[in-house]
Amino acid sequence: MDIQDIETSFYIRFSALDQAGVLSSVTKIMGDTGISIEAIIQREQPAGETYVDVIILTNVTKEKFLDEAVEHIEKLETVRGRVNFIRVEHLDQ
Repeated sequence: MDIQDIETSFYIRFSALDQAGVLSSVTKIMGDTGISIEAIIQREQPAGETYVDVIILTNVTKEKFLDEAVEHIEKLETVRGRVNFIRVEHLDQ
């Protein structure tokens, strides 16, 4: 099986500008590529910092869909640096 066709959940982490509408842009990209979100965590940024770490846990999806979403998210002017992700395996399934 091609790695792009593996279906699993993903843990995604990136740094985004802390302003209204940023998460909306990210979640629209994910929705447009067919990715359902299980949870989003955004912690308060340190004093004086304009960017904040965002963590997203997806529901089960194909890696090729995630790769497409990551490509678009990294192009957003409100996202700094690379989007990092790891596969999440559910051992009880």
